[in-house]
Amino acid sequence: MSTREKGNSSTDYTTEKAKILNTLISETKAAFQRDYNSWQENWVHDPTIVKTYMNYVDSSFSESIGWVEISRFVKTFIEEHPNPEPVPTLLDEINIRLYENGAWVTYEQNDLLRGIKRETRLMEKVD
Repeated sequence: MSTREKGNSSTDYTTEKAKILNTLISETKAAFQRDYNSWQENWVHDPTIVKTYMNYVDSSFSESIGWVEISRFVKTFIEEHPNPEPVPTLLDEINIRLYENGAWVTYEQNDLLRGIKRETRLMEKVD
């Protein structure tokens, strides 16, 4: 299953994992339902964040740096693709490594339109 950093108690790990999964599910659901306002609540609005997307089907790649650019990219995508899509479901294998104020998260989703997708997130704990 998942790996946790030495020193974290099992309770802390379970609580943090639940918060991380809630954030991932909320962000994904909002994106696929084309709900920009809910989607943006799950992101740190900082000029140093990065969103990289690689599509293995056609080898396309995009990278946005900073909240302004990421926000603009997603707003444009929603405007160009306004119809909601089925929300992918998380699969069982979710790996989380906790660090002081962050987590390295890898997982797979079953996207009904695109098939199995693998995601990696470096997440920062805020509030």
